[in-house]
Amino acid sequence: AASYEARKYGVHAGMPIWEARQKCHEGIFIPSQMNKYLEASKKFFQICSTYTPLIEPLSVDELFLDVSGCESLFGSSECIGRKIKERVYQELELKVSVGIAENKFLAKIATNLGKPDGFYIISSKDIQKILYPLPVSSLWGIGKKTEELLKKSGIYQIEQLAKMPDSILENLLGKNGKKMKLLAQGIDESPVTPPSTAKSIGKETTFGTNITEKAILIKELLKISQMVGYIARKKGYKGRTITLKIRFHNFITLNKSMTLENSTNIDDLIFKTVVKLLDKIKIKK
Repeated sequence: AASYEARKYGVHAGMPIWEARQKCHEGIFIPSQMNKYLEASKKFFQICSTYTPLIEPLSVDELFLDVSGCESLFGSSECIGRKIKERVYQELELKVSVGIAENKFLAKIATNLGKPDGFYIISSKDIQKILYPLPVSSLWGIGKKTEELLKKSGIYQIEQLAKMPDSILENLLGKNGKKMKLLAQGIDESPVTPPSTAKSIGKETTFGTNITEKAILIKELLKISQMVGYIARKKGYKGRTITLKIRFHNFITLNKSMTLENSTNIDDLIFKTVVKLLDKIKIKK
């Protein structure tokens, strides 16, 4: 994670520490304290759940809430948002940003516009005024490649995409063209969906420097395999498909998977499988 001060130097979440040090020489690097983060996250979610059961987590510190139907108990959505923000600061001494809108996409936009420590509301009458001037990269599902493709076609702002003929967008974006246009118009009908039972168990490690020695990677894979196996056994889970994900220094990510004949939660079998997957990936030195 990177503070807003560090982001001004080009540092961003997920960046290797060696690269962050190059960009921000005077940066202060603090070891992660994941147990504390998870405990704070749990308390944060508990505060939010007192106002609605409809909660959809996005990450350890971000979630959607559907408070429709809760107004008679706690007041308007604005009132609920302010109560949550105040309680989180009082009980956890943490500042949060709140975004309020008529759907998930617009609420996410509102939250981003209000950061840090903000409170931003996008009312129905202001959707176009707020949304249209934003860059197309603000839309869900538009990464760097898609953004460059749209820019080459002269589409830089959300307004341009919102008013683009369907046929042109279909040629540019394929089946996603219609979905992107709806988002550009502020339309998102996806519901707030509480999490269901986990379908997978995973563990990741980010190294402080680039690692190319296979022996070091195998040693780390052993630790990860043991952790995944332990969690699976503790929860009573077994799985057949094992996936290895490797991210290189340039953020290119490769995924290799293997499906076993029988489900397992045994460390040794998980480890032997991921080593086989590692052998299929060429690690450049």
